[in-house]
Amino acid sequence: MAESNGISGIPSISLRGLASSVMQPAKNESSTTHNTVQQPLQQENWNEPVSEEQVQKNWIRYARSIEDQNPRLYSMMYNQVPKLKNGSEVWLKLKNATQEVEIQQEKSAIFSFLKRELKNSHLVLKVEMEADDAKSQRVFTAADKLKMMIEKNPALMNLKQQFGLDLE
Repeated sequence: MAESNGISGIPSISLRGLASSVMQPAKNESSTTHNTVQQPLQQENWNEPVSEEQVQKNWIRYARSIEDQNPRLYSMMYNQVPKLKNGSEVWLKLKNATQEVEIQQEKSAIFSFLKRELKNSHLVLKVEMEADDAKSQRVFTAADKLKMMIEKNPALMNLKQQFGLDLE
């Protein structure tokens, strides 16, 4: 690429030659088409047995790896730890549809990580929504609120009776 321009022996650089060498992909003998094609085939055959503890541990590891990039997903993954059923079904119980959308958007990245770390390409995600009893039991009056609170904590009834409290 360097050639002498004839003026006092100072070498010059041809920009045309430099541009063509930059535009050409570097040839690397170790990265052949054979290796690229071979790796996914090997991953599809992974079927190492996994435990629920391994799935949960790696689930949290992935969550921590995205904490700075996606804090909302991190928080959800950290608080909603999945269960393993039938050896390959990762069951995740979600609280609302927004969480489901968030998980579905990142599902491929999450499961690529889990499959690679656990060496099991048969892992699948199953999502179920938690039943929200609070929505079905709306409380409007003070008596309804007290009744609901007593259901959650029966000791409140003792306090009400002991102090002779009455609702207005």
